[in-house]
Amino acid sequence: MDKLSAMTTFVQTVDGGSFTSASKKLGISQQMVAKQVANLEQHLGVTLIQRTTRSHQLTAFGEVYYQRCKQILQDIKVAELLSHTLKNTPAGKLKVSAPRAFGAFSLTDFLTDFLERYPEIEVDVHLSDEYVDVQGGDFDAVFRVGKLEDSSLVARKLMDYKIICCASPDYLRRSGTPKSPDELIEHQCLGYLSEGSVNLNVWKFYREQETFKVMVNSRLKVNESRAMLAAVLNGFGIAMVPELMVARELAAGNLIQVLPEYEALSREFNLVYRQDPFQTATMSAFIEAVIARYR
Repeated sequence: MDKLSAMTTFVQTVDGGSFTSASKKLGISQQMVAKQVANLEQHLGVTLIQRTTRSHQLTAFGEVYYQRCKQILQDIKVAELLSHTLKNTPAGKLKVSAPRAFGAFSLTDFLTDFLERYPEIEVDVHLSDEYVDVQGGDFDAVFRVGKLEDSSLVARKLMDYKIICCASPDYLRRSGTPKSPDELIEHQCLGYLSEGSVNLNVWKFYREQETFKVMVNSRLKVNESRAMLAAVLNGFGIAMVPELMVARELAAGNLIQVLPEYEALSREFNLVYRQDPFQTATMSAFIEAVIARYR
């Protein structure tokens, strides 16, 4: 028995005062109306409607059950309207994860603009360089460096996550400018402590299909991008960092790119999220805005 259908038939019978009225309202036969009400009574083990040749009267239990059924059906209607609203109106909360440097130096600016545009949306941001499980976690979207391995997820390719070397003009005046990767051995280099990474003191460069590996000297290592930026701006040494992290300082002349003719690591940067055929308007608006800004 379809309980929801039987409850609807019961309520329509009471509201209309007869099986005939309910059959016209629901577009089914009078016999089917009577059968659904009888099945509901059998399922409950009580009589809902006292039937006579002239009228139908609710029993005491039938009156209470009728009121509850009406409330349930109304709640379902409200829930369906809520679903329609969520699918068509950007509103509600999103949980997003992103790498620390990207979050601090780019994502925050994007999100403040995004939230100004959509005042009914809230965003919780978790910044971490650790691997985030999208499928088994509670994040709606994750910004991830590197190619996607899980084919059950959706990955929208954004920009390339480019890494460069840079230093302050003051440091380069004092210590000189390296002309090749192997000269980095003679310089003070800043180290980044990233969760799960191994041997971050080995810096890799590429030029004309040739790979260069250098074991640099790092007296100072940090695990936070703003602390790294502060150190390199203070002229303590050379840093290998995401280009987006130092773009403004490079443009302002506060930092200078080192070894620009050598390419450092450059990897895909994706927005990753679960496949959902019933994607909400909130999620759709977020994805579209991300692609418009970063692709």
